[in-house]
Amino acid sequence: MKREKAPLGKYVEIFWPAIAAYAACTALVFLALYYLLCRYSGLEGGRVLFGGWIILVAIMGVFSHRMLSRRNVQEKLTQSALERTNQHMREIQLQKRKEQLNALQNQINPHFLYNTLDTISWLARAHDAMDVVQLVDALTNMFRVGLSSGHDYIPLREEKRHVVNYLYIQGVRYGERLKYEIEIPEAYENIIVPKLILQPLVENAIYHGIKLKRTGGTIRVSSRADEERLYLSVRDNGAGISAERLADIRVWLADPKSRERQVGFGLSYMEERIELSYGSGYGLSIDSREGEFTEVVICLPVQGGERNV
Repeated sequence: MKREKAPLGKYVEIFWPAIAAYAACTALVFLALYYLLCRYSGLEGGRVLFGGWIILVAIMGVFSHRMLSRRNVQEKLTQSALERTNQHMREIQLQKRKEQLNALQNQINPHFLYNTLDTISWLARAHDAMDVVQLVDALTNMFRVGLSSGHDYIPLREEKRHVVNYLYIQGVRYGERLKYEIEIPEAYENIIVPKLILQPLVENAIYHGIKLKRTGGTIRVSSRADEERLYLSVRDNGAGISAERLADIRVWLADPKSRERQVGFGLSYMEERIELSYGSGYGLSIDSREGEFTEVVICLPVQGGERNV
């Protein structure tokens, strides 16, 4: 960041008035010193004149030194301010560059991921490994719903498809220990819901319910609705939750101030997300019995059409 040079005429306009003011101050100070020395020192005129000049030169020297020092300090402060400004501009440019690169990566990564998964699926088909083909296709569909062209709200049919693919992948991992049922009628599939609203609850049901039960269990995802509200349920017959912890979770769900205790990060995120989207009249409820079951119900408004927020 270069400083522009001032024109020569500007310096001339400032220089001569400064010289005149300096000379006037010098004359006034000298006359005052001469008067004081003549009156009170008792010296001869020549010595008074000589002494006056010495005192005057000393005073002007100290004054000039202070003026120069002050100017140096001001120049240093100005230079420091310019350096800070330049540093700030460089940081802004660097941040813009990072944002551009991140945006480019966000455009490239999904396409690269899809192409890679398609290649794996094609190779698996070529070797007649249909179980691998189904697994890769399920993963591809999960990523496709997860991205959803940047939309935060999607039709329930897409959320249902996402959960089905997720449960299929987990079923391959856990085998007979994990069974699941999806009961979402077609009549509800056009209702608009927040994206990825069910999968975190299904994941909780697996890791905190089915996985902790030696014999495994079943996850049931279902829905019901009236004219104004949609209810989505995720229920498992796994390990369940103790009465004490269930009471803590219910208090936390009812009282926003208690959420600083972070009783379950997944539920925390879900509850706050629903409240921010629809208000305090909607959210989560939970019921459980240790060793028997856990059920989480999501309450949402019935909304149709496309909501891309």
